[in-house]
Amino acid sequence: MRMSLKEPMKCLGVVIKNLLGFIFFVLGILMLFLPGQGLLSILLGISLLDIPGKRKWQLALVRRPGVRRAIDWIRLKASRPPLEIPKPADP
Repeated sequence: MRMSLKEPMKCLGVVIKNLLGFIFFVLGILMLFLPGQGLLSILLGISLLDIPGKRKWQLALVRRPGVRRAIDWIRLKASRPPLEIPKPADP
């Protein structure tokens, strides 16, 4: 059975995307203590990672007022409406 070139390239793309996500996540944690946009970097890192529970983490970060303001400011600059975030589910 002959393996096409697409399979290894797809695997390499997933590995690179996850590696980039991990780097942004770690740098975001460091930026919580150093100057920089730590929470936004963590959000970007989580968005790139393929992990279970990713949506729950993303929503928890985006619901923070400072992160929400920053995202809405970026969207305003891009002539986009404010981000619509679903309400948290009642326990």
